[in-house]
Amino acid sequence: MPNYWMISNRNTRNDGLGARVADLSYWVADDGDLAKFGSWSRVTEKSFKTMLGAAAGRFPVLPLEEHLNQKHVTLFIHGYNTNWSQAAQRYQRLCQSLFEGGDPLGICVLYSWPSDGDTLGYYPDREDARASAEALADILDSLYTWLVKKQREAMSASELACRAKTSVIAHSMGNYVLQCAMQVAWKRNNQPLTASLINQLLMVAADVDNDLFRSGEAVDKSDGDAIANLC
Repeated sequence: MPNYWMISNRNTRNDGLGARVADLSYWVADDGDLAKFGSWSRVTEKSFKTMLGAAAGRFPVLPLEEHLNQKHVTLFIHGYNTNWSQAAQRYQRLCQSLFEGGDPLGICVLYSWPSDGDTLGYYPDREDARASAEALADILDSLYTWLVKKQREAMSASELACRAKTSVIAHSMGNYVLQCAMQVAWKRNNQPLTASLINQLLMVAADVDNDLFRSGEAVDKSDGDAIANLC
């Protein structure tokens, strides 16, 4: 079973992943320096989902009253001015800190979007972030469909219930990618709310408007409303 997981909408080159938007690709790695492209192996979407589901299926079954101790399947979305190798390095450090060792948090999956990796390219990066939202929304759609399926299975047999929580760690402009993607995913599947998608969302140094959640308890179908309803 792989130790590291990556989904990307970057274009593929011989020496790594580029800075142009492309179709989603799926990658796994066992060990080594993740910033070296040779450490990764490309797999099909079907194989990726099957392996990830099997890995999560190894998590222990806990009684309902201990649900807070469940492991997590976490999506990590990197931020602005981050090329592919830098994103892979940051992801590996995150895994070593939280998802490896004696009591790991669970499984972490990197979502690498085509940030230009240019300190002068803030606005081009924001365009890249917006352009990456549809691809990320496709990933969230798949996760949503899987969670609903597991909920239905659990209603007929409790031993088939989910063994993991889903969470997201988004850094910097990765939060803007997520913001746009969650609005798309909410409109596709979940407006109004029928099932929560993300158990915990950690927005690190979030590059979003400071009035993102201005609606408060009201429902105005804004991006902030989408995030609040899906989490």
